[in-house]
Amino acid sequence: MGNYDYCAWIHNNTFNHSVLNGRTESGIIFEYRTESALVERNIFRNISAGVVFNTRSYHDPGGNDTMAVTPSGGYSYLTDIVIRNNLFTNIYQGNGAAAGGGVIFHSESSNDTQINGLDIDYNTIVAQEGDEPWFGISLLSLQNGMANNVNIRNNIVNGFLETWLRGDSSVTNINGITVTHNNAFDNGFGNGNAPSWPGGNPQNYTYSNNLSVDPQFISPTVHHLQPLSPLYGAGTSIPGVNNDILYNGRNYQPTIGAYEDNLLFSARLFLQGAYSASLGRHKDVTPAWAAILNAHATIQPYGPIYGYNGLDSVPAGFFTDTNANGIASDIIDWVLLELRSTANPATVINQRAALIREDGLIVDTDGVSPVAFKGAQAGNYLVSIRHRNHLGVRTSVVQSLNGTMAAPVVYDFTTAQSSAYQDPVVLSSPPPNNNNAMLALPGGKFGLWGGNSNSNTTVRANGPLAQNDYLHLITSTLGGNITIQLPNVYSSADMNMDGTVRANGPLLLNDYLFLVTTTLAGNITRIITQHL
Repeated sequence: MGNYDYCAWIHNNTFNHSVLNGRTESGIIFEYRTESALVERNIFRNISAGVVFNTRSYHDPGGNDTMAVTPSGGYSYLTDIVIRNNLFTNIYQGNGAAAGGGVIFHSESSNDTQINGLDIDYNTIVAQEGDEPWFGISLLSLQNGMANNVNIRNNIVNGFLETWLRGDSSVTNINGITVTHNNAFDNGFGNGNAPSWPGGNPQNYTYSNNLSVDPQFISPTVHHLQPLSPLYGAGTSIPGVNNDILYNGRNYQPTIGAYEDNLLFSARLFLQGAYSASLGRHKDVTPAWAAILNAHATIQPYGPIYGYNGLDSVPAGFFTDTNANGIASDIIDWVLLELRSTANPATVINQRAALIREDGLIVDTDGVSPVAFKGAQAGNYLVSIRHRNHLGVRTSVVQSLNGTMAAPVVYDFTTAQSSAYQDPVVLSSPPPNNNNAMLALPGGKFGLWGGNSNSNTTVRANGPLAQNDYLHLITSTLGGNITIQLPNVYSSADMNMDGTVRANGPLLLNDYLFLVTTTLAGNITRIITQHL
């Protein structure tokens, strides 16, 4: 026994026909008075109506014992109803007399439905093409009744014949309704993506931040969202609703619909080429480096390098040299993050290009937030981080990733060599080719090996052109002329990340000396290998 916020909790069920049944059949039917019912995390598939509230007249006890005085709100009073985190898929009209739809309020005779407190949140409601019901959510049967305190938020409603949300035909009789952050698409042959209130708008009506865009489902039968769906982060947080249909955490800026599918990851990392020993972090972004990034790097660079063709980008003029908030927060470059299989780490499941700051923090394209992997389902992953002219690393321990209302804990590669996976094959190689996954930086920090000008899996200054970072610098980039310099460039051959490619001059300016002296420690026969 215990105290609960609901008197009926219907959850984690599948209401399903394996094949379509042409008759009108419903998933859940509430008859007469319903108080404090919570319907969540259910799947309604191949049925005509998901959740139906079937009311009678105000004074009709339905064959039950009558009370001396009709209870407040009548015998069919509906109070504190919550319908959230459900999937309604392949909802059809059928050949019966009743109406189909996702959530339906229906009076058998008197049209005096009374509602006080109704939340319909985070549901995905999709009609069957070819036998679409008229409405996704119908607030009918209110001619002689009243609905108060209604919230309809963060729902996807697709493909219904007339409209996604419908009020009564003669008098709306709703006082206090918020309809916000929903996505209605392909309803009413393209004309029903706004609610329909034929009896006039409700009183105290809030309609805001709703969308009418293709949600980009994985497929017609799989209603997780594709990585480029515009619904990620487009919802509004609802106090107390912290998980989705699969118990995955809702992000602070949640996704519209039943599934979150938007995993957050946060990490800190240093790049050898940009590291400053005196600062104990990356060097400050100069006006010249910010100008190079704004001229050449507003779109992520990893398509031609690593075959990642995501559309990650930042606005023109995004990169600055201001150190906003005094926390070394200026962006120095792009990195590529990958979710990898724990069973087979060579298998990349999801990728994102992100930004790395002066303080080493890796952030999303807003320059502030943790990195969001869109279209990724919660689970256990290994996370790798790669850079265009450094050797990549991956986490040494499995990461359990989930959406979360709070920022995830930062995975810090900078404080210990053991933070990065150490490949035993590389470690057991004969000297001098038995390198750790990261190099030790001044100040007791660790970072990625630099000098990888040809963006492969090794750093070396010997061997054939295709493998040799020295020859890539001299031959492929400088055309064999070691006396020339290429200023103001965004190039992987710029191994010290100062904006100029050169193979002459003093150590601090010379990319060739950075490779041979700083990274290879003067040993041109050495080969440093990536641990992925």
